[in-house]
Amino acid sequence: MNWHKVSIVYKKELLDMVRDRRTVITSILLPIVLYPLLIVGFSSLTIRQEKKLSRAIAPVYVVNNSLRETGKTIRKDFYANQDFEVYPREEQTAEMEAEAAAMGAEPIDTVQMIKDGHIRALITLSDSTTASGIELLKVEVSYDRSSEKSEKAWDKVRGVLHTAEKVIIEKRLVEMEISPDITQGIAIISTNIATSQKMFGSLLGRLLPYFLLLLTVSSAGGIATDIIAGEKERGTLETLLVSGANRNELVVGKYLTVATITSFAVVLNIFSMYISFKHMMSNAGMNLTGMQMPAGAFLLVLISMIPLITMVSGLLLAVSAYARNTREAGMLFMPIMMVTIMMGMMSMMPGIELNYIAAVIPILNIALLFKQIMMDQLVWGHFATAMGSIVALDVLVVWVVVKFFNSESILFRIEAEKSVKFWGKNRTNILQPGFAIVFYFIAILLQYYVASKLTANNPQKGIMLSQVLLIFLPVWLLFRIGKINLKEFLPIRKTRPVNYLLTILMGIPVFLVVAKIGELINIFYPISENFIEAMSGLMNSFSPLMGLIVIAVMPAIFEELMFRGYFLNVFKKYGKWPAIFTAAFLFAAFHLNPFQFLPAFISGVWIGYLAVSSGSFVIAMLAHFVNNATIVLIMNYGDKIPLLKNLAEGGRIPLWLPLTGIVVWFGLLQIYQKVNPPEEPAQQSTL
Repeated sequence: MNWHKVSIVYKKELLDMVRDRRTVITSILLPIVLYPLLIVGFSSLTIRQEKKLSRAIAPVYVVNNSLRETGKTIRKDFYANQDFEVYPREEQTAEMEAEAAAMGAEPIDTVQMIKDGHIRALITLSDSTTASGIELLKVEVSYDRSSEKSEKAWDKVRGVLHTAEKVIIEKRLVEMEISPDITQGIAIISTNIATSQKMFGSLLGRLLPYFLLLLTVSSAGGIATDIIAGEKERGTLETLLVSGANRNELVVGKYLTVATITSFAVVLNIFSMYISFKHMMSNAGMNLTGMQMPAGAFLLVLISMIPLITMVSGLLLAVSAYARNTREAGMLFMPIMMVTIMMGMMSMMPGIELNYIAAVIPILNIALLFKQIMMDQLVWGHFATAMGSIVALDVLVVWVVVKFFNSESILFRIEAEKSVKFWGKNRTNILQPGFAIVFYFIAILLQYYVASKLTANNPQKGIMLSQVLLIFLPVWLLFRIGKINLKEFLPIRKTRPVNYLLTILMGIPVFLVVAKIGELINIFYPISENFIEAMSGLMNSFSPLMGLIVIAVMPAIFEELMFRGYFLNVFKKYGKWPAIFTAAFLFAAFHLNPFQFLPAFISGVWIGYLAVSSGSFVIAMLAHFVNNATIVLIMNYGDKIPLLKNLAEGGRIPLWLPLTGIVVWFGLLQIYQKVNPPEEPAQQSTL
């Protein structure tokens, strides 16, 4: 690669971006202006409205039905309090209202007055006594909780009543010659040891990651869309491709352009957000003496942003290269933005902290890392793990964007057929990735909304119905409508007899490794006890034979038909391993259980590999059956086998057991690969 040509392309693209007023406005100027308007303006308006509501005089209606002096005293307290405008102007008891009604006067509908906003609350005072015979003043307050003004009036009324109650109790104790101090059983003194600097860091640590993630994706998205997809629309990409620079030099130059402008926008906006947050806290009345952004924390945030920016830039550039035009690129950017928003919101949830598991989850790891940095709680091991995982993804996305840019079939894709029909001669449309993704989302929505209803009353029957109606039936209908012959599409035939034996033998060590991974996940993210109890109750509700049928046999047939039968074949055009990993990812997400995702994904990769390498769909079903059947057998008979007793009781698996399993699995895998050479499956089947 000629780096001189790369620099020429880089300077050219950078100059074009800077000359483009839309880029400057949307990626740099707009966020700098927008954050102060949103943060400072919104906070100032909120504080102003709070003060306005607190200072506003609340009109209330007080009815005193008490015959004791206490009722008159509290009513006078409301008259004397400048926060209230009390109605009626003079004392009016229930007897007086009855006399007015007898003379033909219309009764006052105080509830309607609250609804109409004429008064904020109705306060009714009446006499009562405690169970021990002590006089008690009963106060009933009616207010409209849906109205902020009425709710604020209730807060003020509550304050007056609490003060009056304290005075009444102290007066009674004095009359009984008892010191009022007797009511004080505990002296609570709270001391906030956090400095103003740390409080400021805590606030920034919660809000800053969310804004920075959105800023990074939105800034890079606008630039990446224009730099490739935009050139496709303008017809200038072809001219650029015949220049003296080769494609790798062109794509690297474009990549550096996106990363540079995004980095510049992020740095400017970090300063803008910092000043905005500081101004917001000043308006809120917080003590900001000596408060400033620590230079070390600021530098670490910038260092952390570099791999994130380059990773996002490469990802969005790959999307731009794949898209036919800017409109399609915008549509493809939307899922990335949604994932970013979700990860940013997760980082603000209570109890979500950075650990070695979270440190390898893209985007979430950076958001949680920012929290650690800003709150001065950085763990360098977490920092290194998060940076390493992002850099690894960075390398991957750069490789993808280079591959896309060098592929004519991807870079210059022809316009897809606009017809939504997928039957008759167009049956192959159901094997298009776009259609498959739509089908998957429909299937997962059915699983989420319908399966839970089916299993609510009768789990055993519900699971069976879910497998048949929500998994098997949709795929079967899909193949029927597309006029695809299952026998031709799926290699449902015998394979070498030794493959059946090897699949069973390798399935046990794979299960042990996956179970150990699930145990490690439980250490960092404990599974709720309710979920464990629900699963144990479900398993115990089955007899061993019924458990094998419902938990092992049916999923092995129906789920494999969907994931290794349909989805694996849909994505095989992208290569063997992309298809295996994609089908495994969809399979893991389909379980709708975050704790089960990684174990299910690993199992899905293993089953997909067996399906492709053996050329037999039957082997995939057998591998799935072995995994699930092992669970059923352990739950029913594990306590009778000393070696597996820990698994049955939910205890820890000895580390030597999965390590031994890996050694055994590796030896068996060597035999399996000799029996199934890599070139044979391509000749045998569509898998």
